[in-house]
Amino acid sequence: MTSEFSAYDIIDPLLMSWANRHGIRVATKYRDDDVRSIWVYDKNGNRRAQLWLDLPDVNGNVTIVASVLDPKSATKWGAREERHASPEMLQAALEELRPMVFGWAGEGAYT
Repeated sequence: MTSEFSAYDIIDPLLMSWANRHGIRVATKYRDDDVRSIWVYDKNGNRRAQLWLDLPDVNGNVTIVASVLDPKSATKWGAREERHASPEMLQAALEELRPMVFGWAGEGAYT
């Protein structure tokens, strides 16, 4: 029996605690890749935004990116905000970005 290690293990307890407190679903896989991302949709599922965490370093320092999806843009992304956080500051950084990403998705936004 092998255990599956994730580079995110160092921050998952903090991330998942924050997400559970707000009723937010966190994706942990994209295809075969280990990820931590949150898609936010408007009440009709049309406009959306995403918040994702880059791989943390060995100390748990991580870059958090929030961006609105913009299908008209060449990159498919519009406005963007980034925060760099230590494990001690992770939940505060997520809390700072949460209203922004939900605001981009519009009224009635959900994950």
